[in-house]
Amino acid sequence: MPKNLAPWGGRAEFMSRWPGAAPGKSAQRPHLRASTEDHLAPRNITVPWQVYYNASRRLILKGVDGLVFVADSQASRAEANIEAMHNLYENLETYGYELDKIPFAIQYNKRDMPGVLTPAELRAQINPMGVPDFEGVATQGKGVFETLSCVSKLVVQSLS
Repeated sequence: MPKNLAPWGGRAEFMSRWPGAAPGKSAQRPHLRASTEDHLAPRNITVPWQVYYNASRRLILKGVDGLVFVADSQASRAEANIEAMHNLYENLETYGYELDKIPFAIQYNKRDMPGVLTPAELRAQINPMGVPDFEGVATQGKGVFETLSCVSKLVVQSLS
């Protein structure tokens, strides 16, 4: 069960379950911090895109090792995706970070919904840098592990 990180009742969540875990159980997951066994343990934090949550998003970015931007593939959400990506750039700038220097991947979520943009259209709108991107259906777990695996590998490479 995700733990709410926002004591005021906000929607930022720490995802305590790794994909593939049975409901109510935690799966074995790799470690992102150094350990004697050199495992990875990602701390996956999600925040909603609404402007109201901007302070939470900015705070969570402090000290970030890697990022996954989850875009909504529905055409009706295109402007919100673009706005959220611009907001990400702005928030990273507050810490002196540059997105092209941080391990970063994009997931095009909700691919099972009607009225979705093609991956090429989504790339043109929010992935001009050509970072690794993946199609996904998060509710079914499709593309989730591949996306997290990619960004985890990029983080390890950046630490080498």
